[in-house]
Amino acid sequence: MPRRRVAVTGLGVVAPCGIGVDAFWEGLCGPAPIGDRRIVDFDPAPYFSNPKEVRRADRCTQFAIAASEMALAQAGDLTADPARSGV
Repeated sequence: MPRRRVAVTGLGVVAPCGIGVDAFWEGLCGPAPIGDRRIVDFDPAPYFSNPKEVRRADRCTQFAIAASEMALAQAGDLTADPARSGV
């Protein structure tokens, strides 16, 4: 199988220690939180175009969509062939 090169052009994170790359990094490098580590301050609505989709999606899917949208926003304008790119 031929080795293929990969270019990571954007990141998105939804995690207990931070939502977004900067918040995640600060939470990761800071002191460890004590107690519950659930994601509580997360509003999925800004990452969906239709409010019905938010209600239909389970929590894990909401996190995945949000992280994907963050990664695409950070990547900027992508001109790559859609058949050769992915999230």
